[in-house]
Amino acid sequence: MNAHPLQRVSRLWQVESGANRLSCGVYRDEQGSTLLRLESPDAVVFSLPFGFEPRMLARARAVRASLLRQGWSDVEDGR
Repeated sequence: MNAHPLQRVSRLWQVESGANRLSCGVYRDEQGSTLLRLESPDAVVFSLPFGFEPRMLARARAVRASLLRQGWSDVEDGR
C-alpha cells in the first residue's frame, strides 16, 4: 500500500524506445502540492516540485526534446 497516494492531474507527453516507455506527468499529493514526474512503468526517474510556470513547462519540454534527439519517439494517445 502506498503511504502517499498521488493523483495524476495531466500527462504532458509519453515517449518510447523499443520496449521502453517513459511518461512525464503532473501529479497532486494529499496536501495539494503538485509534482512533475518522469516515470517508466516500473520506476520513477525523477519527481520535482511543480508550479504551472513557463520555467517548469520548459524543463519538461527540454527533457522530451533530449529524449527525441537520442532516438526515442512520441507515443500517440490510445497506444
